[in-house]
Amino acid sequence: MRVLAAVLSVWAAGVAADHGTEEVMGDPNGANIAWAENFKAQIASCLNLGQQTNGGVAFVSVSFEMTPNARPAEYSIQLLNPTGRAGEAEGFEAARRAILRCGQPSYALPLDLFSQWRHVEISFPYFVPVSE
Repeated sequence: MRVLAAVLSVWAAGVAADHGTEEVMGDPNGANIAWAENFKAQIASCLNLGQQTNGGVAFVSVSFEMTPNARPAEYSIQLLNPTGRAGEAEGFEAARRAILRCGQPSYALPLDLFSQWRHVEISFPYFVPVSE
């Protein structure tokens, strides 16, 4: 099974996607796929990081399945390797909302390459709350 893995780097001001890394796991050539960058940008445009804090930025890794019509399967969205760190649950919920919001009605993905984007893993930033 191929896995599209991407790192989504987004800063609150302007919600702009950074050039993270993406690769199709199992692809021996590590092909640079333009649609993967576009997919990442689509999700980034829907991500709301909330209020910036002095606690810094951390990342949550999320995996989900896509349907053949380029929509995320809501039931499949899950947090990978939870740490229990402050703000992690809120970061996951923000990521989940972004995935679902931008997936309606569907993502602009090449339908003929479904096997390459069927399973997705993405890391999303979130603000760590300041401990009191």
